Amino acid sequence: MAQTWTDTTYKLDGTEMTILTSHPRHEQVSLYVPGYSLGGNGFSIFFTPDHIELLETLLDQLKQLNGGDRLPQAEAVALCRTSRAELAG
Repeated sequence: MAQTWTDTTYKLDGTEMTILTSHPRHEQVSLYVPGYSLGGNGFSIFFTPDHIELLETLLDQLKQLNGGDRLPQAEAVALCRTSRAELAG
């Protein structure tokens, strides 16, 4: 059976409520954007220490944008180490 992938994109503009929560028991931190601040389309992303390098790269790229050094549109700056099999899991 063929599997269909759905990617959802949200462009945060800084006016939405964002909450950082810590889950020490599970060694995770999450970025939570409640649905009521995005017209019912809230989400939560959980990060582990395995994501530190990826998040540092994200921060570096954001700092460059803030400083005026623009990246080419949709340039990939880091690869996720998660395989598709793990995502489907």
